[in-house]
Amino acid sequence: MSKSNPRDNSTSRDAGFLLAGVIAVPLVTFGAVSGGPNGVVTVLVVAIALASVVAALSNKPVLLIGLLVAASACQRALSALTGSSLALWLDDAVLIGFVVYIVIRLSSRLQGKFSLVLTLVVFVSFLGVALLRSTELSVGFYQLRQVGVPAILLLFGMMVDREALRRASPVVVGFIAVGALYGVLELGGLRLIDPATATGLNAFSTSSIRENGLPAAYRYFLSDGVVLSRVGGLVLNPPSFGILAASGLLWLRFSSMKRGVAFYALAVLFCGMTIASLGRGGFVVLGLALVQPLISRYSGRLAFAVVGLVMGFVAYSEISTQGQSGRHAEGFLFGLTYALTHPLGGGFGLVGNSVASLELEGAASGAAESLAAIFLTAIGWLGLIILAWLLVKGVGAGRTIPGVALTAAVLITLFSETAGGLDAAGPLWILAGAALTQSSAREVIAGVVARGKTDVVAHPRDGAGLRTNIPTLT
Repeated sequence: MSKSNPRDNSTSRDAGFLLAGVIAVPLVTFGAVSGGPNGVVTVLVVAIALASVVAALSNKPVLLIGLLVAASACQRALSALTGSSLALWLDDAVLIGFVVYIVIRLSSRLQGKFSLVLTLVVFVSFLGVALLRSTELSVGFYQLRQVGVPAILLLFGMMVDREALRRASPVVVGFIAVGALYGVLELGGLRLIDPATATGLNAFSTSSIRENGLPAAYRYFLSDGVVLSRVGGLVLNPPSFGILAASGLLWLRFSSMKRGVAFYALAVLFCGMTIASLGRGGFVVLGLALVQPLISRYSGRLAFAVVGLVMGFVAYSEISTQGQSGRHAEGFLFGLTYALTHPLGGGFGLVGNSVASLELEGAASGAAESLAAIFLTAIGWLGLIILAWLLVKGVGAGRTIPGVALTAAVLITLFSETAGGLDAAGPLWILAGAALTQSSAREVIAGVVARGKTDVVAHPRDGAGLRTNIPTLT
């Protein structure tokens, strides 16, 4: 009996895949076109999801990051142009690949990762209980996604090598720059895409169209009654755009790009668009990007914590009467108080914009605009521990760009739900994840208090720390 040739089998398999592709492409194309805009967008969402899974299985984290920033950059514009709310699922589809990548990396490095796996099991269990205790199941799933997205991105940032993140930086910076250039056109009075057409596609959106034809988020109200116009970029949302533009500055500084004309032009572009967005979250990220590394390096992390606390109090006193700042602060304070008095939390659906949009009954339904409040009311003391630990880690790594990103990401959750948006803070959370691999718990706490010039930089592959006297901002 003759044995089959493996090469012939491989050729036959490849020919089969090619034939299946030739047959599938026209069939899928016909189905998409005949289904109208929703059909086309559906095919695109499925294709993005499949591409992300393939990238994860092929160990291509740079491609995964590229897919995420590309999907996030164009999904709102695509939804506005097609009128299809399905386009808002583009970046969520990429998350499937992120989860697959995390599972593969964790399963291949279980040795020495017991504490991390145990923490994840406890965390997921608390989230599951919070979902079951939701005041409204639809709101529960929505808020589960809001707090789950940062967790997934942080884990991904932990698993990816620092070199891979740096290779992805040109892609991240490039897509954010395209959106920022569109913001420049907006400043000139030219809006190629009407942001009003994308408003209302999100079932939990509380935005409305004003007399100038733009969504309410495009206007900023000062305490003296003056109304300012805001820039929303390609994400068609000023608060989201502010965080994204400021994140672009962090990724630019993290990249290997030479300090030349192009570098400083991009830096000015990102800073200018952050200011033009008039977004509180963007201002926080931008401010930390400019001052945290300097204060942490020359005066110590504890000095930064003290100065930051004072500056935060002064800033809050000044802006709490501007726009909806008071509402943002009240949301976080309610979440903090509720968590302190409810050790196990109360589940999802107690606070947040989604609660307000559905006008759910409850004493907390008026509190909104704080992702941290949603997190804290859902799982109680565990949420307090996690937020405090992340903030300590961010301050401890404050001389590095990932450390700045982590500090900023945690702080903007206190007064913004936008902090959980993939199109707004996705790149920020990924970069923040790299800060979680830099040192052990003891070293982080010691580093916050110490004024020394050394940092512990860990290689994400092996988790080992390398102490260095070189004052880098990587």
